[in-house]
Amino acid sequence: MRIKKVSETTPISGVVEGSTGYTKFPDGTLICYGVLENDTYPNGWTQKNISLPKSYIDTNYIVLISKRAGGTNWTSTIDRGISDTTSQAKIEIYVSDPNSATLSLNWCTIGRWK
Repeated sequence: MRIKKVSETTPISGVVEGSTGYTKFPDGTLICYGVLENDTYPNGWTQKNISLPKSYIDTNYIVLISKRAGGTNWTSTIDRGISDTTSQAKIEIYVSDPNSATLSLNWCTIGRWK
């Protein structure tokens, strides 16, 4: 049996790199996150682009969205996230109000950086 040097092993826990808005893990997982504060959305479907703080290796990442408390009419909406490019995600918001809605949203993407 050959014993591997420490330099030949890949850690399975810990953080490789991280800053405000993202964390990279040794197994290749990348999590990016942020907040859209008090954006106004008109009645109907609206699409917003999110520039990701770090790029993914491909577009096979997921986009999660949650509404934050505050704003107006935040319960009368439907939202969905779309992985668009390796460095940009899109969110789509549907507001069912004849006027508009002011929303604050948390977003999170999870995928691979290597």
